[in-house]
Amino acid sequence: MLRAAKSYALSLARLENATRAFFNRQLMISQGAVMEMAGESYEVILEDCPVYDPASADNSIRVGHEYVLQASAAYRPRSFHVVRVLRNDEEIASCILIAGGGASAIHDNSAVPVEDVLYIAVGDQLAALSLPTLKLTWSAQADNATCFGVFYCEQRDCLITHGELTIARFSRAGKVEWQTGGPDIFTGQCKLEEDAVRVVDFNGDVYRLRLDDGQCLPAN
Repeated sequence: MLRAAKSYALSLARLENATRAFFNRQLMISQGAVMEMAGESYEVILEDCPVYDPASADNSIRVGHEYVLQASAAYRPRSFHVVRVLRNDEEIASCILIAGGGASAIHDNSAVPVEDVLYIAVGDQLAALSLPTLKLTWSAQADNATCFGVFYCEQRDCLITHGELTIARFSRAGKVEWQTGGPDIFTGQCKLEEDAVRVVDFNGDVYRLRLDDGQCLPAN
């Protein structure tokens, strides 16, 4: 789990404050200290930027890259997440991820680092950014509404996304391996267990989805 210097509760509303994550190649993640990555110290900052206008040249937020995910005629941007990489307090890379779907928030499960890649949930999308350059390597729709967060399952070397309508398993290359929905929206807690994803829906009902194939298991 990505730990932040300041944690936020899961919310459908946007949060305007920043959360900081510190990590290295071995995923030695800690709170309040910059860890080593490839012999150098990097600090990654995630923040929400709801006032950003992709059609304007006068944004107060300046970034090195602007990534519009899944642009189409029906596209309407609702989520704007800024990612910055700092070394010794100096910014070396930055980008903004812009996505449609439901508005997503920054919290301690918004992103997860795996080796040299940061996987981040934004709007209805899951995106993969190379570290430390923040080059976008791929993005994919993770949910038809909102992707609340992403988890890394080390034992199966895969990603699990917590969507409003579906829970999904992705390969690290961005391929959907399974996707499972329920009778109501998954707005409650989502966490990984040894062999399943445990998630709570809007009514408080608990579901356990098998990690291997997404099939529903008896809730304990």
